[in-house]
Parts: sequence; structure tokens; C-alpha cells
Amino acid sequence: MDEKKIKLQNIKCPHCSATVKRELSGIQGIEKVEVDVETSTLTVSYSEPANWETIKTVLSEIGHPPEE
Repeated sequence: MDEKKIKLQNIKCPHCSATVKRELSGIQGIEKVEVDVETSTLTVSYSEPANWETIKTVLSEIGHPPEE
């Protein structure tokens, strides 16, 4: 299992957090998604078949790309 903690863009409210959680939870292999609205931080745990590239793509598509 891999875990990544990273800042996201455009996280401003609980609705944003819920959207990120809902969309990432739909990816097979995602085990845990936590979003801290105050710090705009995402913590995601995942294993195969999920991978970081897929997660980044979904985040960008929903308007919350990671700050890297």
C-alpha cells in the first residue's frame, strides 16, 4: 500500500472535500481518502490497480489538481 500527502488547489469548503472523496473513492484500489479543508491537504492510501498518475488525472479533471 502506498500513501501520499499533498496540497490540493481550489479546496475551499466541505463540498470541495466531499467531491474529492467521492471521486477518488470510485477508483479501484483506493483504500483511504482524507481531505483537510483548512490546510487544503489530501492524504490518500492506495494499492494496485490504483496509481498516483490515475489519482492526479482525476483530481485535475474535477478542478482540484495537486500542487507539485
